[in-house]
Amino acid sequence: MAFSPAALSMLLQARQNPRAMLAQVMAEMADDDPQLAMVGQYLASQPVDEEEAEIEEELQPALSEDDTHSGAQAAELQSMREELESIQLQLLDQNEWVQDAADRNAELAAALGACPQCWGEDDGCSTCGGTGVPGAFPLDRSSFNYYVVPVLRRLRLTQGRRPPPSDGAGPA
Repeated sequence: MAFSPAALSMLLQARQNPRAMLAQVMAEMADDDPQLAMVGQYLASQPVDEEEAEIEEELQPALSEDDTHSGAQAAELQSMREELESIQLQLLDQNEWVQDAADRNAELAAALGACPQCWGEDDGCSTCGGTGVPGAFPLDRSSFNYYVVPVLRRLRLTQGRRPPPSDGAGPA
């Protein structure tokens, strides 16, 4: 599920901090995609850095006041709103990146015949019950040809070659 522009607009108007917005976006999207739930949990568990905490502290009083401000306050508020907008755009970029990664994961799982949710590592998985290791399901030929065949070709080319001589010291 893509995060709707209407929902994003509602979040922007609510003037939530970016971390809360990220958590809400991930929670809403996680209903349809457990992978996003895991990413959302990871991102939510990350400590707030000092700069983010300072920005949030600066924004909260300004956002809670009504819109009648002196010239200096209005300029500072505008600057903070611009910074918030920049952070919100970064959030949207991160959301797009997470969705792209989830899509790529699903394609690779299909190429290998694995469960796209857990890869057979979760006995409680609603998709496979923990049995979806690579090779458990029929392969998606198109994905297999895209992701796996080039690797097999590369391996075949290197099999005929001898490894470089070793000096006995092991890996560098």
